[in-house]
Amino acid sequence: EYDDNERKLTIIHIDSNGYECNCQDGYSRQITWYDKYGRQIGFEYITEDGSILGEIEFKDYIETGSHECIYYMHNEDGNGNIIPDANGCTFKYIEDDEKGRHIKIRFLNEDKRPMADKDGIFGQEYKYEDDRHIIEITCIGESGLPINNNQGYCIVHVFKDENNRESKRMYFDIDGKPAKVNLLLGCNGLSYEYPNEYTIITGYLNEHGNISINRHGYAYCEEYTNPQTGTRKIFYYDEDRNNTRSSENDEMEYGRMISLDSNGIRYSSLGKDGTVSNNACGYAIKQE
Repeated sequence: EYDDNERKLTIIHIDSNGYECNCQDGYSRQITWYDKYGRQIGFEYITEDGSILGEIEFKDYIETGSHECIYYMHNEDGNGNIIPDANGCTFKYIEDDEKGRHIKIRFLNEDKRPMADKDGIFGQEYKYEDDRHIIEITCIGESGLPINNNQGYCIVHVFKDENNRESKRMYFDIDGKPAKVNLLLGCNGLSYEYPNEYTIITGYLNEHGNISINRHGYAYCEEYTNPQTGTRKIFYYDEDRNNTRSSENDEMEYGRMISLDSNGIRYSSLGKDGTVSNNACGYAIKQE
């Protein structure tokens, strides 16, 4: 649907019967606003029941006369109040290249002054090696120079496959040495495989980029999301792709199923054969 007066485009998802329905990402309507130059300046996602999904994003372009892709970005709630993002930043200063890709981001407070995010950095810069399908992301301090963040890394190399999906990422410190990252369970990088559109297999990499066992005792994690129900199944594997237990908690599960029912969220422990089974703590289902 087009609204020329408001320069607004609404995309509505419908099911096979022609009724409005939520898409795989959880919304049924995507609303985009444009400025007088045709540039996107606002994004809103609405669910089938009319609720706003997440926050509303807005861009405020800076007219410099020499670079039309410099802008501020902020989020608003359904009442039009400006709210911080997940990193605690109220505004972002962003520069894009001629292909619309970010090349510089700076984090700003409510007064549009530099601030550090939750990882202790003030921004990021991006470089693209299109022939090798690699993106280099560098963490930046208040001075605009590279710094290590609170996780202990400064540089991330992101590799893309022929379908432009992320296939691998490796982390390095400010000196270019491989960095072990707590969020990666003590590993230096991650690999990604996509057997189908509903499944992703994440591999844990050592400093040489090879598959290795992480701090929780597994090398691969496979996650499948049922497109009809939203139920997620997670399985853990060793370096040889044999099903193994995760030592993340006392349950010592081979896998886990997460589903939503009328009573809340249901966590089901999965055995080596993939069926619901008692875990090391002696139970199979936990309801929250």
